[in-house]
Amino acid sequence: MRLVVDNPDKTRTTLDRQRSDYIEAEVAKVILANRPGELARVASRLGNQGININYGYSGAEPGANASFLIPGVADAGKAVKLLEQAAAAGTTT
Repeated sequence: MRLVVDNPDKTRTTLDRQRSDYIEAEVAKVILANRPGELARVASRLGNQGININYGYSGAEPGANASFLIPGVADAGKAVKLLEQAAAAGTTT
């Protein structure tokens, strides 16, 4: 099972107390504009840089007209940097 949590320290403490086995991994998060093709643009941008998406989660921010994508990638730091650059350039997110 995979979980995305907002408080890793508390989650770690709880899982440790229950003696649960777990592995932590960093993921990237990108806000997607509510328009056709946004997911394809993000996936293409990552793919063009050789970043494979192994899995992903999506959802919507409460009260926002946008969705988010959390792609599980091997190098989350590289993916975040790339997606932040794209957002700053106004081309994706």
